Amino acid sequence: GREVELPANVERVATNYGIATQIVFALGQQDKLVGCDEPSHRMSDAFFSQIAPGFPEVPSVGNPREINTETLASLEPDVIFIPCSRGSEQVDQLEALGFNVLGVNCEDLDLLAESVVMFGQAMGCEDKAEDYIAYYEGIRDMIEERLSDLPDDERAKVYLSGSTGMLSTCGGDMYQSSLFDLCGGVNVARELTGGGKEVSAEEGLAWDPEYVFVVHYGPATPEQILADSNFANVTAVKEGNVMWFPSELAPWDYPSMQAVLGLVWCAKTLQPDYFEDVDALEYADEYFEEFFGKSFTDMGGTI
Repeated sequence: GREVELPANVERVATNYGIATQIVFALGQQDKLVGCDEPSHRMSDAFFSQIAPGFPEVPSVGNPREINTETLASLEPDVIFIPCSRGSEQVDQLEALGFNVLGVNCEDLDLLAESVVMFGQAMGCEDKAEDYIAYYEGIRDMIEERLSDLPDDERAKVYLSGSTGMLSTCGGDMYQSSLFDLCGGVNVARELTGGGKEVSAEEGLAWDPEYVFVVHYGPATPEQILADSNFANVTAVKEGNVMWFPSELAPWDYPSMQAVLGLVWCAKTLQPDYFEDVDALEYADEYFEEFFGKSFTDMGGTI
């Protein structure tokens, strides 16, 4: 609902949001990045620096919860991308200081696509954004078509072990929940709202997920969960369906542009009979070649 006026040629971009940083890279605009979020620096060696060797020198301007306005001012960005899910206070603060601010909300499948279009318009790379949207919608359509006759009672119950460990997860209003829905699953924590929601071991047992997906940006590991006696009676543990959600280079579960690969992997994992001919690694290699200029395998990625 906001109107934002930008220079005709945006040459200097800043973001305090890892998802926004990912989108900037996937659209090939990393040379415009003059300031980025601190969390992205922590995955620099694994991913960003392989594409842009100078990325570690890009100054940090904060994280989604706070932003360093003094550093930001010194960088003179033409536009700043921030998470609008944090509310308007940060937007108001930055606009009052004279910055051009675009709020980003990618927390479902459609919002991610809309955000990519907005980034393309803002940075003058509409063609690249359209290429991505075509790829993304093609994957969504393929999965929807194959699972169109999947009975509701055959949807897999899924739990996501979140950013602070096994007893944190994502609610029904988060991107991961819509990802599971598309891919033949259902988020057992869908009645909750928000990300990083703390839950009890009793809740986890009552939900009895058939799959537990573990994110690389959290402290838990599949091995720890499988060995934890508190979860011994959970179906996913008994059947050995506790696994990393790819990838170790950069997460595929949260709404960055790599999440399209998470759709492919998740659909094949939850409903393998419908995707016998799909090789998730092949998709990853082709996607990385097109959007990052190097294959997923060549960058050290594994599934």
